[in-house]
Amino acid sequence: TLRDRVESEVFRNPDLPKGRINLDVESGVVTIRGQVDNAYQIANVEKAVMKVPGVAGVENLLHVDGTPSPNKAPARKNAG
Repeated sequence: TLRDRVESEVFRNPDLPKGRINLDVESGVVTIRGQVDNAYQIANVEKAVMKVPGVAGVENLLHVDGTPSPNKAPARKNAG
């Protein structure tokens, strides 16, 4: 499934906190939720998701530990 392919790509990186990142897929749009250690990890997760064939867009709701969760509205991006 698309979700399996996305998870494989994202968690290929051993530095990402697998237990703290949740991925949901609906109609090709991947919603990423959870907490990570730094902004670099947020960018890496999003980049990994966007390179998976079949992903139509990403709603990135990840945030760095100790910061508030982002607002849903500006978080959505279309895959290029």
